[in-house]
Amino acid sequence: IEIQTKRKKVSLAVQAKEDFIQTFGAGSPWSKQVTDLARLKIEPALKETEDELVLHYYAQAQKSKRKEDYEKAIDWSRRFLKDFPQAIEAAKVHFLLAEGLFELKRYEAAAAEYEKTVYVYPLHAHTQEAAYNLLLAQEKLPQLTTANITAAILKFCDRFPQDPRVPDLLLKAAHLAARQGDYGASRQYAQKLLSARPQGSHLYAAQKLIATSYFEQKDYAQAAQELKTLLSNSGGLPIPKKEQEELRTLIASSLYKQAEAQR
Repeated sequence: IEIQTKRKKVSLAVQAKEDFIQTFGAGSPWSKQVTDLARLKIEPALKETEDELVLHYYAQAQKSKRKEDYEKAIDWSRRFLKDFPQAIEAAKVHFLLAEGLFELKRYEAAAAEYEKTVYVYPLHAHTQEAAYNLLLAQEKLPQLTTANITAAILKFCDRFPQDPRVPDLLLKAAHLAARQGDYGASRQYAQKLLSARPQGSHLYAAQKLIATSYFEQKDYAQAAQELKTLLSNSGGLPIPKKEQEELRTLIASSLYKQAEAQR
């Protein structure tokens, strides 16, 4: 391995590493014949070599985008996790396993591995990205309901409140709830976003969701108040003329329905 690496013969070095694992790794004839002490002595070299093979094939797959390369990266990732489940590198390897599965559009398997990457290990360098990618994988699953997706979004937002993607995710949760007719939940998620003091388009979108949720729930007095506030203070974001007309129409409709209800 060292000779081929020094000669910069990448393919030969990779083959030498694979031969080394096959000859001395778990399950090999050698490993079944020697003492525990002998196996323990060679374990660091085996772990390092398997880790290098995972990184090599994953990097190659990212470059080539070939299914075969992703399959090799996945196979070596699974082997590493089987041979060295307690290794400090296990969380990173588990993340790469999930990434490979996602790239091959095996979303259910990817979601399962992302979830393990996030929740089986102590906090690590890939925890946050794995948690976000778990959301992306879950969204690809046809059997997942809107409620499941919303719950996953909120779980991410609660665990990583400082993540810059949180405002978009909370808005998404609010819109999903509104589309399902759950205006109370939609307003709750929008208010959760407002508590983070968003600016610009996020502030405007959250305020509008809150106002329209009251309108849909027939709380016309509160809807009119929220809509007026929105028109006068949109977070510094210029409201397009067409949007202003829509808001004024909603205000007029709220006032009319409110007066009608009081007759």
